[in-house]
Amino acid sequence: MTSWPPSGSHGAERLGRFDRPSLTANRKPDRTVRPKPESALTEYVAPRNEVEGALCDIFAEVLGFDRVGIEDDFFALGGDSLSTVRVAQQGQRFGFEIQPLHVFHWPTPLLLAMNITMHPEPSGAGLQSPGLVTLSAQRHLSTPTFVFASTLSGSATPYLPLVRRLPGCSMGLVAPGLWPAESPATSIQGLASYFRDCLEGLPTRSLALIGWSFGAPVAYELGCLLPEAHSIFLVDPLLPNARAIDPENVLGYWRWLFGQYGVDVAQEDLAGHPTGLPDRMVELWPAPGFLVNSSVDAKRRFMLLHKAHRLAMSTYTPTRSSRRIHLILAGVTSPRFNIADTVARWHALADVGGTVVLDAAHADLLEEPGVAGVAQFILSRL
Repeated sequence: MTSWPPSGSHGAERLGRFDRPSLTANRKPDRTVRPKPESALTEYVAPRNEVEGALCDIFAEVLGFDRVGIEDDFFALGGDSLSTVRVAQQGQRFGFEIQPLHVFHWPTPLLLAMNITMHPEPSGAGLQSPGLVTLSAQRHLSTPTFVFASTLSGSATPYLPLVRRLPGCSMGLVAPGLWPAESPATSIQGLASYFRDCLEGLPTRSLALIGWSFGAPVAYELGCLLPEAHSIFLVDPLLPNARAIDPENVLGYWRWLFGQYGVDVAQEDLAGHPTGLPDRMVELWPAPGFLVNSSVDAKRRFMLLHKAHRLAMSTYTPTRSSRRIHLILAGVTSPRFNIADTVARWHALADVGGTVVLDAAHADLLEEPGVAGVAQFILSRL
C-alpha cells in the first residue's frame, strides 16, 4: 500500500481553491469552472489511520479541495456518478478494490473506510450488496446498536442525519436488487428474512430496530423474527396500500412513476422491452441526483427495485404480534392522511409503547430540524 500521509497532506490549513479565478490557456477567466461547494464541508475531522487518510486524499483530489475530513459527504461536495469512477480508479493506487456503487452506499471517507475493509466485494457484474453496512462505529455502553432498515430506494444512507444524532454503533441494511447480481425481494416478510440472516451472529438483545417510511414495516417484520431485539421504532410508517401498484397493470405503474416527475408517456411507449422499460424511456426519466450520468442499466435496476418494493407494499399483510413498538409520526400531512387511523391500525397489530407526532412533513423527519425530534424521542425510550 502507498505510504500515508504524503508530506504536508493534512498538516496545512485548507486554502480556498477558488480564491482567484481559474484561467484558460490564454490567461483569460475560465467561465466553465464553477466554485466548489465549500460550505458543504463539515467541521474538519482528521483521518485516524492510513486507510481513512488515503480516502480523504482521494476525495480531495477528485473533487478539487485542499483537504477533506472523514465525515465530509462526497455528493454534498459536488461529486456525481462520473467522479465516483475516478474515485475507483484512484483507489487502485492504494490497493483498494473500490467500485463506484460503493461510494453511493458509503459517501464519506469514514463510512467507505469501514465498509471496504469489512466487505471486500468482487468486481464486475457479479457485484452483490453487502446486506449489512456500518454507518457509525462509535461505542457507547448505555445504548444498543441501532439497525436501520433499507428505504424504498434499497439504501440506508437517508438515515445518516439521524445516525449523527444517536450515540453508539449504527448499522444499515441494504436491500437485494440494488447491485447487479441480485433480484429484489418479492415481499416485506421476505426482505425481513433476508435481513435477519444478515444480522446472524450479532447479539440480538442489543439491537434497536429503526425504519422510516417503507423501512418501517420492514423493521417491524424483522422485529417479529427477532423477538429478543431491544426495541423497535417506526418512523412515519407506510401501511399496506392495494392501490400502490396493480400487479396486473405494471405498465400503468411506469406511467404513474413518470408522471410523478412531470413526464407524460403513452402506454405504447413502454412496450418493447422485457421489463417494460426500453432504453429510450429510462433515458427520459429524471433520475435522482445520485443516478445522474449513470448507465441505462444502473437506472433501470434502480427503477425495477423501486417497483418491486412498491409491489411488495401493495400485497403486504402485517404480522400480528405482541412486540412492543414505538411510533414517530409526521404531523404535517395531506388531508387524505388520518393520523388517528394510523395509530389505531398499529395498536391492532402490536403493543404500541409510545407515540409522538412531530411538526414536520414525512420527508423532513430525516432532515434538520425534524430529525432532532426523532432522535430525542428514540433516546427517551431506550
